[in-house]
Amino acid sequence: MAVAQLALLRPEFIISVGDLIDGGSEDRAALTAEWDRFDARAAKAAAPLLHVGGNHDLTNRTMKDVFAERYGRVYYH
Repeated sequence: MAVAQLALLRPEFIISVGDLIDGGSEDRAALTAEWDRFDARAAKAAAPLLHVGGNHDLTNRTMKDVFAERYGRVYYH
């Protein structure tokens, strides 16, 4: 698993590069379930994870809203 391999590097933090879920839906329950599965895997990381959404994560307004509610900002600068 990628999280186990990342742990070997002992990073200070992890930045995602987006496309963390399949997305492509406006069904909040389905999106929540996808993010719940991702978060369960990511929770095993020893370092903080900074979420940066990709097109699979932020395709439509509903997806952007769910992302923002869970993780805050949808971009960093």
